[in-house]
Amino acid sequence: MSRPNGHELRSAETRARLIDAAIEIFGEMGYEAASTRELANKGLVNMSAITYHFCGKRELYLAASEKIGDYAANLVAPLIEQLDKAPKDVLARQLETTAVGFLDIMLDEVTPNSWAMFLARCTAEHDEAFDRIYDRALAPLHRSMVRAAIALSNGTLNEDGVRLRTSSTIAAVISFRLLPGIVLRGMGWKQLQPKQTMQITAMVRELVRNGFLTGWTDANLATSPASAKPMKVRKPPLSART
Repeated sequence: MSRPNGHELRSAETRARLIDAAIEIFGEMGYEAASTRELANKGLVNMSAITYHFCGKRELYLAASEKIGDYAANLVAPLIEQLDKAPKDVLARQLETTAVGFLDIMLDEVTPNSWAMFLARCTAEHDEAFDRIYDRALAPLHRSMVRAAIALSNGTLNEDGVRLRTSSTIAAVISFRLLPGIVLRGMGWKQLQPKQTMQITAMVRELVRNGFLTGWTDANLATSPASAKPMKVRKPPLSART
């Protein structure tokens, strides 16, 4: 296999620089508001370089989404592999580990905030960029968790019920990174410190361990507030009614 020449190396560097610039600019401004001039300036290139390397703004936008999708796919791949290989006797624990592992990925500060902002914007738009990220990383994770939950549910929930609960769990975990203000304000926290992260992790563990993904068991129902007997309401005597 021949080694890349100087031109090919410079071309690859320019593409990479433009993609990094696109993630930051699109994450900050959104697709519609971002101009090719701003993208080129951030990437330290002429505007014509965008057309040369990507054909246009939209193609650069999608290339940026693919970089994020591929990066996320590599992070979740070990979680998926371990869950898919788990035997039935440890499947429940592995499903819990998968959910917590995904939370760890989302809260890891190594991933730049600009990537999170890009994901937040394309998720809100539910556009083709989101599709590419979802198909690469989130869809495989979702399928693996659904398969495990169905295997554990023993018919407690139908497939739609499991898919909805799994989607909701993944969305909730993602929101801790994309929408942190809701939790911070609700809990009266200034920022997520290790203590707060431990609380969130414990909550996710409890959610999965108590059967949210698989359907509440008889034991859960027996102790849950929803299973309590309804309080009898005393009706006023007839003479007191109007």
